[in-house]
Amino acid sequence: MAEPNSGCWLWTGDLNWAGYGTVSRNARPKKAHREAWELLVGVIPSGKFLLHKCETRSCVNPAHMFVDTQADNVRDMVAKRRQHRGEIQLRHQGPLYHADVVRKRYRTFKRCSQMAC
Repeated sequence: MAEPNSGCWLWTGDLNWAGYGTVSRNARPKKAHREAWELLVGVIPSGKFLLHKCETRSCVNPAHMFVDTQADNVRDMVAKRRQHRGEIQLRHQGPLYHADVVRKRYRTFKRCSQMAC
């Protein structure tokens, strides 16, 4: 679905925990923006990343993307203040802090060990 104000092609299928569109290819989950790029532009070179100019993670418009390195991706993230400090932001939920994740994993492990799963 094209967003008329930004020109983004918004993915209307499944989104992963970070807000990126996902699609299944050969029974393996893939990021929709990477699949769109490879279908419409070409192969993403090994070791390179596909970055959004528009900062919309669900956008699959190749005109809104560019290929770059992980180092440049991190620099861009810091410059735009997109890094998360000690939390993971989940869609439709509040922040999930590291301590919460550790507690949940411990409870799951403990329950699993008691049930011999």
